[in-house]
Amino acid sequence: MKSSLLVLIALTYLMPTAGYSLSTDQSQPINIQADAAIVDNKAGVTIYSGNVTINQGTLLITADEVKVIVSQKEVTQIIASMKAKSEMLAHYEQLPDDTDEPVSADARTITYFLKEQRLHLAGNAHLKQTRDTFSGELLHYDLAKGIVDLKGGGKEKGGRVNITLTPKKSD
Repeated sequence: MKSSLLVLIALTYLMPTAGYSLSTDQSQPINIQADAAIVDNKAGVTIYSGNVTINQGTLLITADEVKVIVSQKEVTQIIASMKAKSEMLAHYEQLPDDTDEPVSADARTITYFLKEQRLHLAGNAHLKQTRDTFSGELLHYDLAKGIVDLKGGGKEKGGRVNITLTPKKSD
């Protein structure tokens, strides 16, 4: 019971600051579904495995495995990853306050640094921000500043990044 309470308290910090995410998300309940969970309070790590889904308001994270790392009773990292044999990608999605379109990201591994408000996507990385899309093998996204740093794909993709920028519609 004590370990479950600590995990729940730690997960209340799952959301980044309200400036980026939908402000009402932080007051929403956190729902976690997985086939199994291992809670190591001493190490500050909880690992959810098997078809993991985490929801809080507009935040959605799905993966084969999600590792939540806690330091000083605060979640510092969330690492969502897929099994090596899986053809699916880990997924992150959240609606910012300033738009009605969610930011969504997919990759083999998604590391979410909460304090820094950054996403690191590795392996077949894709990011959709409003109507713009970015893809490459490695992608770093600063959620607060909206900065995307892309690295090219492997030999099968010609080592290139792909970006599609969609002009705003005039009213």
